[in-house]
Amino acid sequence: MTVKRYLLSFPERFVRSALGLGAGVAREVGEIALPDGVRRSQLYQNLVDTTLRFLIEDVGGAEGVYRAEQRLPDNFLARRTAGNAVEALGIVAFRASPVWVLAALADLSGIGRQLIPEIADALKAKGLLEQDTQVTSIDQMLDGLERTSSRLASTINTPPLDVASLRTEWRALREDARRLQPSSLPSWDTISTTWTQLKTESARQDRSIFETSSMIAVSAVQALPDGVRWLSASAGVGAARTGSIVASALLEHYRQTLGEIRDAGYWTYASRQLRPYFRAAIGQFSPKRRTVTERVVEKLQSFNPTKRMMMWLFLSLVFATAPMHLGAQEARRRWEMQRQIRLDKFERVLPVAMRAQSIDMWIVMVKENHEDPLWNDLGRGYVSAVGYYVFTDRGGDRVERAALGPSGYMIEESGAYDIFAAPSTLAAFVAARSPRRIGVNMSDEIGPADGLSYTMHQQLKKTLGEPYASRLVSAERLVSEFRSRRVASEIVAFGEAAGIAIQLTERALSNEVITVGKTTLEDVAWWMQDRLLERGLGSEFDMPSVYVTGPEGIVATSSARLVQPGDVMMIDWGVQLMNFGTDVKRVAYVLKPGELTPPKSIQTAFDKAIAVRDVLKKAIKPGLRADQTMKTMDAALRAAGYGVIEFNQPNRDDKTDVVYGFHPVGNTGHDIGPSLTTWQPLQTTFELHRQHMFSFEYFAYTPIAEWGGKKLRIPIEDDAILMEHGIQFLHPANYRLLVVK
Repeated sequence: MTVKRYLLSFPERFVRSALGLGAGVAREVGEIALPDGVRRSQLYQNLVDTTLRFLIEDVGGAEGVYRAEQRLPDNFLARRTAGNAVEALGIVAFRASPVWVLAALADLSGIGRQLIPEIADALKAKGLLEQDTQVTSIDQMLDGLERTSSRLASTINTPPLDVASLRTEWRALREDARRLQPSSLPSWDTISTTWTQLKTESARQDRSIFETSSMIAVSAVQALPDGVRWLSASAGVGAARTGSIVASALLEHYRQTLGEIRDAGYWTYASRQLRPYFRAAIGQFSPKRRTVTERVVEKLQSFNPTKRMMMWLFLSLVFATAPMHLGAQEARRRWEMQRQIRLDKFERVLPVAMRAQSIDMWIVMVKENHEDPLWNDLGRGYVSAVGYYVFTDRGGDRVERAALGPSGYMIEESGAYDIFAAPSTLAAFVAARSPRRIGVNMSDEIGPADGLSYTMHQQLKKTLGEPYASRLVSAERLVSEFRSRRVASEIVAFGEAAGIAIQLTERALSNEVITVGKTTLEDVAWWMQDRLLERGLGSEFDMPSVYVTGPEGIVATSSARLVQPGDVMMIDWGVQLMNFGTDVKRVAYVLKPGELTPPKSIQTAFDKAIAVRDVLKKAIKPGLRADQTMKTMDAALRAAGYGVIEFNQPNRDDKTDVVYGFHPVGNTGHDIGPSLTTWQPLQTTFELHRQHMFSFEYFAYTPIAEWGGKKLRIPIEDDAILMEHGIQFLHPANYRLLVVK
């Protein structure tokens, strides 16, 4: 073999060495960490063991690990690739780790909420769970694993593989554990001590917890082969002492192994345990071992010069273009979504909105550093002095679109505009089309429709001259129609933003963020702001409102007040994403010492608040004016036995009182369009139309006996859309009172 050929094959040798060694570690870990019944199952054999054997023998070149008669099919790699093996191995690595054993024991022993969040942090550090995943149980670990590993192949070889099947296995394990006496399981002190020792030794060795945990498993299969298999086999038959004897022995072995690692050092200990795989890994670099790369080179040399050049060119293109597809461009994804929304709105909504308001031309004027509220809706663009977005109804099924002044990649590549020209052409452009009514963004009550300042209005009139200066009219109803009539792509984008808002809100109202007596309300709010920064999102209402409600109303909001036992907490906020802003609320109760669930009175108040939703949903239909619908809503509430009140003015009786404020949402948390509120009077005169998005927001006040009959205000707010047959929600609507321990 020539030196040249060897050097060409070196990358392949390195990859084979690393994969073979890694697969060997995974196999040894699986021998100890997985129950015997799982390892013998058809699912495990097809999903895990055959893949590990391929990596160990065919890729890594290790011999003597498996019996010779257990041969893999010649087309194994193609079959396994079709099954998305890379993602599947992510699940296997998690479940095979001794970290899984400690987490499972903690969950089965009823102490999971104390220990599992710490274990989850170790998994997050290795990328096995997302950083923002809240985990306090094995079930939540599986939820997080599902997100981390993406969507696994529905079949690999023949058996199905999905997270539902993993949860089924976990439920079976819990059922088996219920047949054991509680005293048979290791104590909290034993489990906690083992976990603490694992963390301490990992830090001392400068290794991750997951790495140290994996190495412990490799040694356990050699030290306790019979005992470990006995644990897996006998735990399921419910022997009263099995869980205690074998689990304790396993944990004791973990502690002994940690001592050996401390004495010898991590790498010395690891080399001793993985010696067969290291030998095979080193063997990959032997010149005597022929590689696929060398065989390809030899084959290429047998080609004629022209064919050889074409083959090298093909391979060069493959390697040159591959990295372009490795990193998803989030900024481009968001821009393309907004681009699609704009195209759909211009094509489907704008012609209808202009004709409904008898507006022939719509001019939106902008200045440098003075964007109109609809700047993002219309496609952005850089303006050096003044610019105009001009939309003209010239008949037909579409509206002519011109950008006179705005320029740059964002708007020019959007495909939304027919004409690009200088702003100095505006007067001639308008005269050539001779519109009878020209809409401009001026409004007394609707902010997003009031982007034209007084001086800009004067400048526009001067530029147009007569008779067109006298034809300017308010476009507030046009703007309202254009924004509030939603297209499918908008619903998808807003749903994404709303889902993020709900996820972060519920995490914020949990022990992931809150330590009772130590965490302040503003700590929670700043945590939420940090999550927005990490994701490149905005906050719709500035600082999130994290507040506590008591007998006299709101006690404190996003302040230095500590979260205390017995608090009823709320969060009210919104997330900004892709030119959308959400508005949602969630409620939590902070348990007092000795409480396992919220007091009955608090839970009842929450349940009564949730019951209001169905009453209001039935009263809202498209095709009616908003103010007429509000009268129907009031009548429905009274008929159902609720009191209808002004905001924060509950009656002194035993009824649950309700006040609502169904304001529009969409491009902002308080958007334009029909409004079922008392504080947007003009918008209450608008007709409710299909695909109108709004906040399903109301407050329910229920008397609390412990408060001397004073009423607890429960806020409910979710984002919804009005469809042909009524209300539908854009994300999972609130149905549960959250609990902070």
